[in-house]
Amino acid sequence: MTVPASESLRRTAEAVLDDNWIGASTKPSARLYPHQWSWDSAFIAIGNAASGRTDRAVQELDTLFRAQWSNGMVPHMVFDLTATDYHPSPEVWGTAGIDAMPAGVVTSGMIQPAVHALAVRRVADALTRNERRHFLERMVPRLAAWHGFLHRHRRVDGLIEIHHPWESGMDNSPLWDAALDAVDLATLPVPEYRRVDTDHAPSDERPTADHYDRYMAILEQLRLADYQAEDPRMLPFRVADVLTNTAAAAADLHLGAIQTELGADPSSAHQRATALTEAMCEQMWNDDLGLFVDVDRCAGQPIPVRAAAGLLPLELPLPQGIADRLLQTTQDHVIDGPHGAVLPSVAADDPSFEARRYWRGPVWANITWLLLEALRMRGAVELRTELRSGLLSMVNQAGCHEYYDPLSGDALGADQFSWTAALCLTLLD
Repeated sequence: MTVPASESLRRTAEAVLDDNWIGASTKPSARLYPHQWSWDSAFIAIGNAASGRTDRAVQELDTLFRAQWSNGMVPHMVFDLTATDYHPSPEVWGTAGIDAMPAGVVTSGMIQPAVHALAVRRVADALTRNERRHFLERMVPRLAAWHGFLHRHRRVDGLIEIHHPWESGMDNSPLWDAALDAVDLATLPVPEYRRVDTDHAPSDERPTADHYDRYMAILEQLRLADYQAEDPRMLPFRVADVLTNTAAAAADLHLGAIQTELGADPSSAHQRATALTEAMCEQMWNDDLGLFVDVDRCAGQPIPVRAAAGLLPLELPLPQGIADRLLQTTQDHVIDGPHGAVLPSVAADDPSFEARRYWRGPVWANITWLLLEALRMRGAVELRTELRSGLLSMVNQAGCHEYYDPLSGDALGADQFSWTAALCLTLLD
């Protein structure tokens, strides 16, 4: 008997998550990403919950938040010290002597987008009533501390900043080109390093050597400041990023909903979400392009790249005029791929678009999934259905990979990629 395509994909996706489970968390892929990553784990927990693996979903988030720093930061990487073939290694990060890092773990010193409150709600929805309450009560103080860190330490002039491209989760996006080009390597040291990503994926699909030098130079400056710069205005890379700010505003809305359910006061979370959304509309909305754009804080200039991340504020309570225009831009951004509608990470007619290079054009399951969530909230049923079908068809044809060529549908980057598997499981349901 022929196995239906949806059931075949479900089995494939569950097998990927099984293969990448390392006992208390899930690595993104077997070879290229052998540790625990922050926003990966949030998406993986959502997928595990959707497929009935609630114990594993809860443990995924518990493991991540046990690595939360005392200042509230959730680090973007938690190292598996048995996996040694990865760069930058724990020694390069140099976090071991920082008091804020909890004992018993080794982490990076950076952040990633705060999609964890969303994950907590999705996992809670899959639990029994008693399990749900105990889980939420355990997670609320962790989430409150994490969101508080973002607003205390990263919010400058109304918007939350990232201080390294890696913090965005979209490492080599053309959003960072001008800001990276302005990093003066004549005055900032580039530490010795060895790349391993190009051992596992073709170099024409990965960040360039020039940009990687700049990644390492910026990392060195953050390390010298123990990742807690007293004056962020002195850092060489400062960007107010749409994805990071959207995730933070949505996170506080989710936190407020959890607090309301538990009988706690949600006003602080709601106020932060409202203030951040208003600041985004004032400082990031680009009426000419019809989407939200990042702001280079060092140069004091908007970054007019038409990235898919600029569409994601659709999930926030925007003024109706902006929401209507942004929904139209979203329809224009989606293109017809060989297996259906797909969402390039950069608009296909943007000058910076590259179909096969990492975050410069390929389709990513997590960005598509976040947009699908926003379209669901907006009631954009037809577009959501087309985009969901296109993503599932592409993954079913090519397998659970890290990213995909939007024009050919070719699988790119790491294979057996966990968040692609996890998020497909949510869409199959």
